[in-house]
Amino acid sequence: MGRQFVSEQTLQRLELAEREARSQVQTASARNQQAQNALGYAELKAANAGVVTEVIVEPGQVVSVGQTLAVLAEDQSLEVEVFLPEGSNPPRRGYVPLPTGEQLAVSLREIAGAADPASRSWRARYSLEGPYPSSLTLGSVVSVRLAQKQTAPSHRVPLGALDERGQTPQVWLVSDGTVKPLAVEVIDLGEEYAQIKADINAGTPIVALGTHLLTPGMAVRELAQ
Repeated sequence: MGRQFVSEQTLQRLELAEREARSQVQTASARNQQAQNALGYAELKAANAGVVTEVIVEPGQVVSVGQTLAVLAEDQSLEVEVFLPEGSNPPRRGYVPLPTGEQLAVSLREIAGAADPASRSWRARYSLEGPYPSSLTLGSVVSVRLAQKQTAPSHRVPLGALDERGQTPQVWLVSDGTVKPLAVEVIDLGEEYAQIKADINAGTPIVALGTHLLTPGMAVRELAQ
C-alpha cells in the first residue's frame, strides 16, 4: 500500500505553479535578450581608431538603419581638405610648407562630385605623405601649394603692381613712355610680392605703384634712381 504525504489535488497545483514559474523565467530571458540586442544597437563602434570630426544627429533623435550619424577621421593617415574655385582643374600634386622650412608632399585622393551650393567651390582631399611632425595633428590649419601646369612663364612682382579693377588681375607694362594693361594669372601671394603667370619679355618695365590711377595709353616716366 503506497504512502501519500499530499493529496493529488495539491500535487497538481504545485506542478502548475512550477510550469508557470518556468514560463516566467523563459519570458524574462527573452526580454533580457531583447534588451541586450537594443543595447548593442545603441553602441557605436569604429573599425579603426580616429577622431570624430562631425556629429550629424541630435541627442534623442530617432534614426533609421544605415543613416550616417557621425564622421570619423582615421589617425592612421592624414589628409588635407581644400576648396577650389568652380571650374578649376584640381592639380594632382602639391606640398605643405612647414614653419621649419620643410615641405610635405601631397597627392590628390578625392574630388567632390558636386560644388558646394553656397560657396560654389569644389572640395578636394589630398593625402599627406609622411612621416609627419608631431606639431601636425588632426584639425590643424595649414597652407597648401598646388602644382599648376605652366603654360606661360612665371614672374615675381611687387603686390602694388597688381591692378584688380578689371574682371581679371592685370599689370601695366611700360612701352615708349606709355602704359598698357596685361591680364595675368596670380599663382601665389606673399607679404610683399606676388607670383604671376604672364607673357612678359625679360626686362620689360612694369608699374609697381599707383596702378589704380592708370588708363591705357597714359604717359608715364621712370623715377630717377
